[in-house]
Amino acid sequence: MLIGGDTYEYVHKIQFYPTLRVTRLIERYGKHLGGQVISVRYLVYMPPMPTKVSRMLADIDVKDYIARLALAAIRDRTNWKNPTEGAFETEDENTAVFLADLITHMVGGAWIVISPERKYYVWSKGYYHYIGA
Repeated sequence: MLIGGDTYEYVHKIQFYPTLRVTRLIERYGKHLGGQVISVRYLVYMPPMPTKVSRMLADIDVKDYIARLALAAIRDRTNWKNPTEGAFETEDENTAVFLADLITHMVGGAWIVISPERKYYVWSKGYYHYIGA
């Protein structure tokens, strides 16, 4: 299934210190990519997010747990580091940004594609792309 529309990419660049076992956020940005088309095998519909969910994600352990669940819903089943096979679909912009942030937390980046019908699709190029492999 092909999905096209106005596209934005969100990226987190981090640095890992193996001896200390810690990471440091170097850069976090979003950019407009213009009209793009993505290919997905399936869609996962997400209703608008309740406001109290975003407050819960202030706890990094909760955010990490929820991000893993979100990625599991759309990841490539053979290798989670490849581009995602599915995409999230929602009619709510805040929910799309929330989902993009969760996916970005796990793999380094995500796209939000806004269709002409004002539906939002969240998809990722995958971990390998964002680490430069």
